Amino acid sequence: MKKTFSDFRSMLSGSLGNAMEWYDFAVYGYFAKVLAPLFFPTEDKTAALISVFGVFAAGYVMRPIGALIFGRIGDKLGRKKALLLSVLVMIIATSLLGLLPTHASVGIMAPILLTILRLIQGISVGGEFTTSITFVSEMAPSNRRGFYTSWSTVSVIGGILVGSAIGAIVENVFTPEQISAWGWRIPFLLSIVMGLGIYKLREKITESQAFIKNKESGHIPKHPMLIALKYHYKKMLLIFGLLWVFSVSFYMPFIYLPTYENTEVGIALSKSLEINTIALILLLGLILITGNLTDKIGRKKVLAIGIIGYLLFSYPMFLLITSGNIFSVFIAVAAMAFITSFLQGSIPAFLSESFDSNIRVSALSFSCNAALAVFGGTTPLVATDLIQITNNPMAPAWYLVVAAAVSLVCLFFLKETMGTKDSP
Repeated sequence: MKKTFSDFRSMLSGSLGNAMEWYDFAVYGYFAKVLAPLFFPTEDKTAALISVFGVFAAGYVMRPIGALIFGRIGDKLGRKKALLLSVLVMIIATSLLGLLPTHASVGIMAPILLTILRLIQGISVGGEFTTSITFVSEMAPSNRRGFYTSWSTVSVIGGILVGSAIGAIVENVFTPEQISAWGWRIPFLLSIVMGLGIYKLREKITESQAFIKNKESGHIPKHPMLIALKYHYKKMLLIFGLLWVFSVSFYMPFIYLPTYENTEVGIALSKSLEINTIALILLLGLILITGNLTDKIGRKKVLAIGIIGYLLFSYPMFLLITSGNIFSVFIAVAAMAFITSFLQGSIPAFLSESFDSNIRVSALSFSCNAALAVFGGTTPLVATDLIQITNNPMAPAWYLVVAAAVSLVCLFFLKETMGTKDSP
């Protein structure tokens, strides 16, 4: 009983940081339309929106840098130290973002400061998600890694869900004028309390046994990233490609779609956020089911189901969304949540089991964050640009199809990881 409680506390501590960090990222995406004229005032609303999403993407450019920094800390100094530092950096950056002056107050300094804080957030997130996956995987029973690590993505969805819910509350409680004047700051400032609670919780966790064993046996390399690149570069490239659909299938439905439904389809933002919130609740439960399923039938089979789902159904789902019918939109977003759950539930265990424990955080962090930087954070920007270039609101659907096709090929060349034992 004591061991079970300890495992649960470790899993909770390792995973919860994702909730806060992705809450912050989600809130930025949801309030993009509000932030655009405040920080990038221009008569061209589309240009202003692209500028805001460009800053959103800029945060992801820093993720590989964060991966290098926190990957080295995680492999050389311990997973716990990396987890503590990443959440602390996010608390500082997000609290300052909530206090930023707008363009009307300080002119060009407003978008510059916004960009700097987003870059710092990107560094933090570059260390958080993959370090938490590593830590939870190493603390979990070997036959339950799929289920335990699925809580890492559940916490991400939880953060997005809270961000969506807070966004819906702000949209419904305050007038557009109030939101533009000061209401947009509330969601960012709320994360301070959340972050401090998670930091205190993490102070009490014990270090991963895999790291302790590597340290005691002298199997901690001087330069883990160089070892990873030298001996595992092919696998890292394949995982980079595999994560294309994982990245886009997350940011397209749950970060970009509320804005898309508002600007392209004409649905009220408050209604889009409500639909998004319901779909995220559905996704939370489904991830735990698919994570558990990977412990039964393997990681690759579950991954393949999700990838093929997007390959076949992306276009039909977007047809439903562009119809403008609220019920049809809900069915499409719910279907995306169902398909996405197969990717979200299987990826954490698959990634953590793909690399040796002494270089795991570095190899996993860099390959994962490079993919999320190139494919994930740019999704809203690419989708918006594709629509403008092609003058076709269905363009984002084809982007999803291409991502799924490439990822399916990469998955074919990767080995099943279920049952893998830790080795230095």
